[in-house]
Parts: sequence; C-alpha cells; structure tokens
Amino acid sequence: MRVEETSPDQAARLAEELARLLDSVQIERLSFDGLAGLVPDRYASHWQLTLRFLQVLTRHWPDILADEQALDPADRRNRLIAAQADLWRHDPPTDPVVAAGTTGTMPATADLLGVVARLPQGCVVLPGLDPYLADDAWEALDGPYPEGGHSEAGHPQHAMKQLLAKLGVARRDVLAWDDGRAAGAQARARLLSRTMEPAATTAGWRTAPIPPDEVSAALDGVMRIDAPGTEEEARAIALLLRAELERPEGNAVLVTPDRGLARRVSAELRRWNIEVDDSAGVELGGTPPGTFLRLLARMAAEDAAPVPLLALLKHPLAAGGMDPALFRRRTRELERIVLRGPRPEPGLHGLLATLASEAKQARSGEKPDARRCAGCATCCNPS
Repeated sequence: MRVEETSPDQAARLAEELARLLDSVQIERLSFDGLAGLVPDRYASHWQLTLRFLQVLTRHWPDILADEQALDPADRRNRLIAAQADLWRHDPPTDPVVAAGTTGTMPATADLLGVVARLPQGCVVLPGLDPYLADDAWEALDGPYPEGGHSEAGHPQHAMKQLLAKLGVARRDVLAWDDGRAAGAQARARLLSRTMEPAATTAGWRTAPIPPDEVSAALDGVMRIDAPGTEEEARAIALLLRAELERPEGNAVLVTPDRGLARRVSAELRRWNIEVDDSAGVELGGTPPGTFLRLLARMAAEDAAPVPLLALLKHPLAAGGMDPALFRRRTRELERIVLRGPRPEPGLHGLLATLASEAKQARSGEKPDARRCAGCATCCNPS
C-alpha cells in the first residue's frame, strides 16, 4: 500500500479534527476503549486503517500528556466543574447561588446545575424554555421521527428536556421569569412554538390550526421586505433604522448573523452621519493589517499576477521600506512600464526579467515597445 505524503495544510486540518474528536469524547466523559468494536467485521480492513490513524489519540497522545504533566482543556474543565459540584454538595454555601444561561448539554455542567438547584439558596435560570409547546409535542422530543428514522436530538428543546429530566423537575413546575409579557408578545411566542414542533406532531398544523386572529396578533408590527439584491436590502434596513432614530424617543437595533449585511448597513448609515455601535466588532480580515495580509496571500497564490500585485502595492500599508510617496511613484512606473501590455511571466522572476529587458532597451536608446506604451507625454512627446 502506498502512503501519500501529507502536506502541511492537510496535516493542520487533520490535527484540528483530531482535537475536536478528543474534545467531544472528553466533554461527554467517554473513552476510546470500545473504538475497535464499533464497526462490523465486514468493514474491518478499512476500519483498521482508521484505528491505526487514531492511535495518535489512543496511544501516543496520553504518553505526550504524561511526559508534559499536562491535562487536555476539556478534561481539566470537567475536573474543575466536578470539584466545584462536590464542594457545594458537601459544604453548601449560605449565600445565594444563581446558575443562568446554560442548557447543561455538557454532562459535567448538568451535574453542577443539579447541585445548584438543591442548594438552600440556589437558583437555576433556564434560557429559552418553551412553556407553550403542547404536552404531546414535549413528550415526542424523546422519540424518533414518524415512520422510524432519526431521533429529535436536534430540536432546540431537546437539550432542555434532558436537563429537566436530570434535575427531576417537570416543565409545569418551572416558574416564569416574567409573567408581564404583552399579549402580542405571548401570541408571537405561541406562534413560534407551533412552528418549532417536532416532526411527530406536525400533523396538528392541519387538524388544529392556529386561529387567524391569533396569527394576526402574533404578526402585528412584523414587516417583510423582498429586496432584489444585497445593496437594496442594506439600503432599506438603513432607511428603517434612520426613520426610527428620527423619533425623539426612537431606539433601534439590527440583529443579523450576516457580517457583510451589517457592514453594508453601517456604510449606508454613515452617509447620514449616523455612527452605529457594532457589538460584533471588526473581523481581523477587515482591519487594515488584515486586508494587507490577505492581499499579500492572494498575490503569492496567483504568482504575482498584475491585478493582485497592484492591489497589494497600492495598499496604504505598502511602502517596501521606502518613503511612501517614493514607493507610490515607483508603483506607478512599474504599472506603466511592465504591467500595461503583454503579461509578464508568472512569479517575481517574470517581473524581474521584464524589468531587465526594459532597462536594456532604455540603455541602448531603443524606442519603448509600442504595446507597453500608455501614450504618456513623457516618451511620446513629439518634441
């Protein structure tokens, strides 16, 4: 069997996936002991290759940790959480303890939440528990899809149901944090709950549909805009934000996972001198140094092709160790003499060869190649 040589980038990706696998196993507090028996015998020849590769984790990595006297991050976190739970279990604090913002998907975290819930002044705040989900839909979260298939483990409420079962608390016994929700907000929450029902109970959408008046109350104030493109979408959102801000008591927020859309909306708002506070910050690739490094990588990947080369050289951070004004003038000369006309050979050696040829012509007094001439007043001046 011939083994292909692994490139550095492939090795980095494989190492990242191995780290994720190791983290997942340790987060779930499992082990690799039963790894060899996961696959039936008829796949043994292929599985043996995988097992041999996974010896990096099953055999070599534990030795490395022992030599370094270190722990994996996930293992260390599990131990710290377990130690805290054990401490509070045997010596409960008298002060209030509030655990909020976690669904307890990690077994260690779920154990800690169970300890907090039983403290004298312990309180667990569950984020996103759906109180409107019907009882049959709630029970269906533990079952498979209709006609067999996969389980409902991907449902947003599945982890919450598992946590409540571990805590020994029924959903009806969970107190609402805020009962003063407006009627429209309650109707909207009920509508969203119906749309997120598990597949086993979606037949109720036909047999017991939501009353039209409740749908109208849920969608009151909701607007839908179909934009022909991203620019029009950003412009419409910016206009809506501006209209809201023009009201004396106006306040507005844009919530979107699309960073490109957020940047476009911010740019549109700046046309009206409206600066927005972008809580997501600026991604590294969008900063001036990040943009410069991306242009450098693109230039190298495309063998110093004219377009990416000029994009790099014309970036404000590009100076080549010279005075910036001199560097800009040299860049313009390079574009005029070398990059306008027939494309040089790939790579920096192609640029250097073209420069050497142009320099030779200049020393011999030959007329510049007409195909490279841009018709400037310097070399085409009749005088």
